[in-house]
Parts: sequence; structure tokens; C-alpha cells
Amino acid sequence: MWKGRVRYAALLLLDASMAAFAVSAALHLRFDGNVPSIYWSQLPTIIPLFVVVRIASLWAFRAYTSLWRYATLREALAGGAGVALGSVLLFTLAMTTSVIRLPRSVFAIEALLFAFAAGAPRFAVRWRRAWIQKASGQRGKRVLIVGAGDAGSMLVREFERQPHLGVHVVGLVDDDVTKINRELGGVRVLGRRRDIPDIVKRYGVERIIIAMPSAGADVIRETMAICRQTDAELKTLPPVGELVAGQVRAQDVRDVRIEDLLRREPVATDLTAISGYLRGKRVLVTGAGGSIGSELCRQVCAFEPELLVLLDHSENAVFEIDAELRERCPGAALAPVIADIRHRAKMDQVCRRYRPHVVFHAAAHKHVPLMEVNPDEAIANNVLGTRNVAEAAARWGAERFVMVSTDKAVNPGNVMGATKRMAELVVQAMQAAHNDAAANGAAAEGPGPGRENGAAADGAAADGAVPGGTRFVSVRFGNVLGSRGSVIPMFQRQIEQGGPVTVTHPDMTRYFMTIPEAVQLILQAAAIGRGGEVFLLDMGEPVRIADLAHDLIRLSGLVPGKDIEIVYTGVRPGEKLFEELINDGETVIKTSHEKIMALAGREVDVAAVRDPVRRFGERLADEERDERKLAQLVDLLYAAVDGRPVHPPAAVAAGAAVATGAAPTRSPEPAEAAKPS
Repeated sequence: MWKGRVRYAALLLLDASMAAFAVSAALHLRFDGNVPSIYWSQLPTIIPLFVVVRIASLWAFRAYTSLWRYATLREALAGGAGVALGSVLLFTLAMTTSVIRLPRSVFAIEALLFAFAAGAPRFAVRWRRAWIQKASGQRGKRVLIVGAGDAGSMLVREFERQPHLGVHVVGLVDDDVTKINRELGGVRVLGRRRDIPDIVKRYGVERIIIAMPSAGADVIRETMAICRQTDAELKTLPPVGELVAGQVRAQDVRDVRIEDLLRREPVATDLTAISGYLRGKRVLVTGAGGSIGSELCRQVCAFEPELLVLLDHSENAVFEIDAELRERCPGAALAPVIADIRHRAKMDQVCRRYRPHVVFHAAAHKHVPLMEVNPDEAIANNVLGTRNVAEAAARWGAERFVMVSTDKAVNPGNVMGATKRMAELVVQAMQAAHNDAAANGAAAEGPGPGRENGAAADGAAADGAVPGGTRFVSVRFGNVLGSRGSVIPMFQRQIEQGGPVTVTHPDMTRYFMTIPEAVQLILQAAAIGRGGEVFLLDMGEPVRIADLAHDLIRLSGLVPGKDIEIVYTGVRPGEKLFEELINDGETVIKTSHEKIMALAGREVDVAAVRDPVRRFGERLADEERDERKLAQLVDLLYAAVDGRPVHPPAAVAAGAAVATGAAPTRSPEPAEAAKPS
């Protein structure tokens, strides 16, 4: 601390000396050394005034708090503004009072002299440091920045401002030919992206940073392909949506991730509409510890709800998201709840206690192969659990109920997809029952928020009761990048272990979204929904799983087929080679949001939904479930959703490993397999 005080005092003394020197020298220059006595006699009086005004003006622009060894154009402009302010004040005093009586030209000369005298020592510190650094050869890691736009400019300034990071920016590249050979923050634009290999070789570049946060996946892929021709380390900035307030920081630079290669335009959300139904409301999230549920909690928390109820069956998952949100959103009202959505009375108890205005139902069993061999658990959780939460939400006056669904619910060919389609029908049946009741003038069964007495826990739309005023919607989307148990973490783990990377089939494709993107659209769909809709999110083009495997291997700095093998293990039970988006009989209707579509289908028959749900409950109440009973349960499920079970075709070569026990096949040539689908 004492060093800082000494430095502060030294700067004050230096500026005081420079102010006294500047006004004296200005008089000598104005009169060529023959200063008239009328002006010379004023110096003992006006020098203290000049000193006080000059120091006060510089202090107002924080000239005494900057670290001048790291000074940039910003500090120079601030210092210039301080000098200008002082000159205006001194000239005003001269014009309005008799305290200062000097020729006008003296003020201009004095200002120039003081600016130079005060600024030179400050920037000399920076120039000396840069010269020593250059002379000693300690210039840090040599970096090339791709993108000479706003992000690239901010990154250059960040590295200049933080020399301790050990980064020396040798130049930038940009495909805008008007920028080539121009300077950005003192760093020259050396060429276009196609010139990167030559620039890396010529300047000894050790690291390349892609600074194009708004660029699409195609541009990132092309840039990566060019950079892979070099031995330089590759980094990137995250997309615009992940930058804090759109500002680039040095710590934002990270490794290229698979989501960067699938990047799409940032999602534009209507924050006013979302805030309108979340701010100051009580919100319940089921599956709050899961990938989608936890991100829902993070984004909902930012809208300052009155209360956020975190419900999950996993104790550890609830503990982790609760701890994270308490740190991320200090002061937020959180209610961690350990509960199983399969317990009907418990769901009623939770909703009776917290009276949520909005319910996001993200709890579900999601792994296709596991649900094929555990169909009873899939039905109990995904179908009956959805019914339980929806009933309780309606009975206790929820305004909105939003169920997270999946593209596997479309023309379902596996147990997991069939249960999610059945859950969609349950949600639609709840809305249909409400509409019928409203048309007939019936009263809702359960009390709304603030009422004293609730109805019994049995009874709802699927079982005969009528919800009161709740808007029920479902939101359907595809695979989520990086979610727990998904293909990306599995591939990364296999790469870390040295391979092989296992892919079920060369032609297997899936739709992918990032977790934040999916959740933003869920929140938006909830604002749009009027009740009964199934919303479909725009997921872009489907992606070949084999392409993801090749990209992940390359992102790890390895070569597919050489460093890491790709092995095709065969299509697993219940898997389709590709997913569909729209059920037979559904049509697409545009909404007010370009990335959200509503699906219109056949009118839901409440009785046709109620009957199989009742039969599911009866059969699952029988704890003696042999293979025959499980098979009957699955048949009932598929019959209820018009689904057809898909089994791996034994004739499919790549699928034969699982279906027949044959040896897995190896990857085709990497160059061919890596072509975009």
C-alpha cells in the first residue's frame, strides 16, 4: 500500500512541477524571452492557481488511478480531456475575473506544453517496458486472430491491457479486402483466411484464435479446415449469446467445441413476453437437476420469480442446482424438493403447498435402449408421472403447464418415444377437458391460488375431473448437445481413453440443439401458447452421428482412422436411423416466432386417452410383472399412440453386431466419412 501512496504523491509532485513550468515557459515563448514585468510579476500568484486547476482536472478524469505501464488509447484520450478541461477553466477565469491577466495566446501555448510535459513521463513508462520486453525477446505466445471486426478489436485491446497473459498478437486476418494492411489497435491485418497457413509459417504463429462470435457453423468449419493445415493451437470465442453483455474478455477464449461446428443464428426471444408470465410468479420445474431442467432453472431465475421450486428425484442433482443458483442469483427464493413424480399424492401435496403459477415439466426417462428393457418404468414415469403433475398443477390453479417432449414422440418406434407421445396426448386431453367444461359452463374442480380448500388428489382430465384455467402445451425438440448420457460426452470419454469411438450406424442422423437454445425456445413457446398446442422447435438440418465423431476426434488434435478408430457397433433396439418431426395427420402452423411452429392434428378424444391411462395404472399396480405382462403393457402403449416398434434389422450390415452378435465394422476412410451430411 505504501508503494501506491509514494507513486501517487510522485505523480502529483510531477504534475505540479509541469504546470508551473508550462505557464512560465509559455510566457517566455510568447515574448521571445523578454517578458514584460506586468506579466512576470503575476507568476507568484497565478502559478499556484494553474497547479491546482491542472491537478484537479486530471484527477477528474482518473489520471492518478491508471497503470501507465499498460496505458492504451483510452488513457491517452482521458488525459487529453483532463488537459482540455483545465484549459477551459483557466481561460474562463481570465475572461471573467481579474485574477489572471495574460495574453490569450499564452493559454494555448501553456496547454500544449503541459500536455506534452505531463504525458511524456507517463507513456515513457509504457514505451520503456515494451522496449525492454522486445529487447529481451520475452514477447509471449505468438497469436493470430481470425476476424478483424468488433470482437477481434476488443480481443486485441484485452491482450494489450493484460500483458501478464503472455500473449503477443502478431496480426489479424479477415476476408474483407478493404481491411487488409490496415491496423486495428496497432496490429496489422495481414491477409484473408485462405492465407492463414502462409502467415503462420512466416510469423511463427503458435496459437490461432477465431474471433467471429456471430459466424455460422459453415464459416467455423471452413476456418477450422484451413487452420488444420498448420501446427498452431486453435482457440475460439463463444457465440454472441454466451458473451456477457456482448463484451469480449480474454477469459472468454476457449477450445473449439462441437457446438461451434453446429452453431446457428442466435435465438431472438421476446424478453418482455417471457418476463410478463415469470416475473413475480411462483414457478415449479420438475426434473430440475437434469440437463434441460437445470438450464430452465438458470434462465427462469434471471427473470426474478417470486419463488422457484426445484423438484427432482435425485438428491444430489437438487443439491447441485440449488447450490449453483444460490451463488448465481443471491437473494432468489428457492425451494428444493426431493420427490418422485410417479407419486400422485406427493405431486398434489407439492402443488398445494407452493401453488405454482407456471409449471415446466422436464422430468422424464429418456434413454431409448434402457426403456426398451424397462417399459414399465418408462410408462410409470413418463405417462403416469406427467398425468400426476398436470393434474396437481391444474387443481391448484397453475396458469401455465409446459411439458418438454421429444422428436422421438413422432410416429414412435420405441418405448421411450411412445411414452412421450402418450404424455403429449395426456397434456392435450387436459386442455380438451377444460375447453369442454368452459363450453358447458362447468366450474373448475380445484381451488386457484389463494383459496383455502383443495379437492381430493384423485381426479383430473385424464380421469374425469376438469382443470380450471390452466394453459397446457407441449414443446417438442431433438437431441441436446452435451446433455447427460448423450452421445457427445460418451465420444469425448472414448477419445480420452484412446478409442475406439463407437457409432451405431454410418447413416444414423439426429437433430441437435444446444441446451441454452432449447430452453430459450421453451420459455418463448410458453409465452405464445394459448392451450392445447404441441410446439415444434426449429432444429436446423439433421447431423450424421459419424460426422460428429470425426469432428470431435479432430477437435482433440487427433486424426480419425489413424490416431482414433471409429467402430460401427450396430443399431440398438428401438433406434431409428433418422428421426421425424411431424406425426401422421399433423400440419405445421406458423407462429409469431420464426423458430417455433405449432402443430395441428386430430382433435384429442379425452375418453380415448383416459382409458389407456387408467389401464396403465391398473397393470402397474400389479407388482408381479412377468415377461408376458410386460409385453401386454407395451402392446397397449403402442396401440394407444398408433406406434410401431422398431427393431434393428439383422440384414443391415452395420447393425448386425447387436442384432446377430457379428463383429463390429471399422470406420470408412476419414476423408469420406467427414463430409457434411
